[in-house]
Amino acid sequence: MNLSTITTQDIIPEATKAIERYTKRSDPHVTLFRYDTHISVDDLVMDTVEKVVKANPQYLTKTYVWLAAKSVCIN
Repeated sequence: MNLSTITTQDIIPEATKAIERYTKRSDPHVTLFRYDTHISVDDLVMDTVEKVVKANPQYLTKTYVWLAAKSVCIN
């Protein structure tokens, strides 16, 4: 039984939207001094994707991607 509502190809675009919303930045190469001196929006997106991919692929949902992005921004 597969409970996923998104495909693996949709993870990066969804993670990008979530990170852009949480950081209020749309340029992927902007350095975010609030988080660290060398962190960019792209770095946060890739951290989110890594977190989602490590999860059980049977339960991939947009909500999980957004929660992972929020977690990455908080941590």
